[in-house]
Amino acid sequence: MAESMVKEEGYPTYPGAEIAKFSPINGKSIAVVDFSGIHIMDVDSKAERLFIESKKIISMAWSTKENYIVTCSKLKANEKNL
Repeated sequence: MAESMVKEEGYPTYPGAEIAKFSPINGKSIAVVDFSGIHIMDVDSKAERLFIESKKIISMAWSTKENYIVTCSKLKANEKNL
């Protein structure tokens, strides 16, 4: 069964968003990946706290302590993708 994303009222709209993950410790943050990069939002206030510009992300994960977000993009010659 495939996962699907549904926009909840009050959150910003991110066209093309295909990845969204809650922070692992307490779920107080959510990271949404769209065409332009990663948007980190506070779940309670529904406000964007941070934007990280990074295009063509195909995978994303939070670190176990929520200190970092790791992303992966399609590999191109002579570029690092992790």
